Amino acid sequence: MILRTSPLTARPAGTQEVLLVDVVALVSLRNDPYVARLRIVGDPRGKRRKGSTLALSYLRPPCGGMREPSRGERLVVYLRGGTALGWATMAEARTIR
Repeated sequence: MILRTSPLTARPAGTQEVLLVDVVALVSLRNDPYVARLRIVGDPRGKRRKGSTLALSYLRPPCGGMREPSRGERLVVYLRGGTALGWATMAEARTIR
């Protein structure tokens, strides 16, 4: 059985940026993927300001198997452009290189 919150075991292919974020809101649009509104808590590269917000699109897995963001969670997000490739908790992210 695949759990809905199974952790990432490796960095998603094509990752361009990694951010530590708080999930503020989640929105489902009719013809678009899901959108997460995030508040940036940390950026290892220092390109984005702490406290600023951004909206990212992400795809929900059809049968679970990948972690999905929940409102109020603090997560590490792996990005390519404006799309989230994967989500991890702080503990999970420490094991991913």
